[in-house]
Amino acid sequence: MAEEEKKTPEGQQPQQLEQQAQPTRPAPITNPKLLEAIAQFKSETNRVNEIKFLQEMLNARYLVPVIMETPPNETMKPGERVSTRVAFQMLTNDKNEKFIPAFTDQDELVKNTVQPRHQVAVLTVRDFAMVFSQNPICKGFVINPFGDNMCLTREQLDARGMNHSSLHEDVMIGAEDSHITGKCRDGRTVELFRDGVWVL
Repeated sequence: MAEEEKKTPEGQQPQQLEQQAQPTRPAPITNPKLLEAIAQFKSETNRVNEIKFLQEMLNARYLVPVIMETPPNETMKPGERVSTRVAFQMLTNDKNEKFIPAFTDQDELVKNTVQPRHQVAVLTVRDFAMVFSQNPICKGFVINPFGDNMCLTREQLDARGMNHSSLHEDVMIGAEDSHITGKCRDGRTVELFRDGVWVL
């Protein structure tokens, strides 16, 4: 008589549970449809290609360099929440206008030698609405500034009804070998990010 297979109380095999317990890594950000639409729009500027570019721009998710800053506070009590300020990198054009760089993928992001040491947030076009409201000096954002260099101002987004957002969400991502630890006010060190995956 064959030996009965051991199962968990929920009826799942131990091996299945083991696989489910493994942390999943976020899929890399790539925007092939947007890159294709940009190339078509640049090669032949017409209304059809413009609409396609705008649609793919709206659907895309972008890698945006940021610096997370925690202001020092000696009176901080153990266990008290720490407020973190997110500072966005900005590039200035020849008219002294400031734009937030937005990259379509990792290959474009590594071209950013202006601010090589940074963290990365994932934003959509609608997320930029909140960023603009908190950064009045920001003129807009620029897609792949060291490649395609597609500048979009907040006025252009407003004109197309794209500069409005009732929901804001950003996600910190990293490479597979990324490790992030946080230092608490009481001196404790807490691991936040291990091998490119959140551990909290």
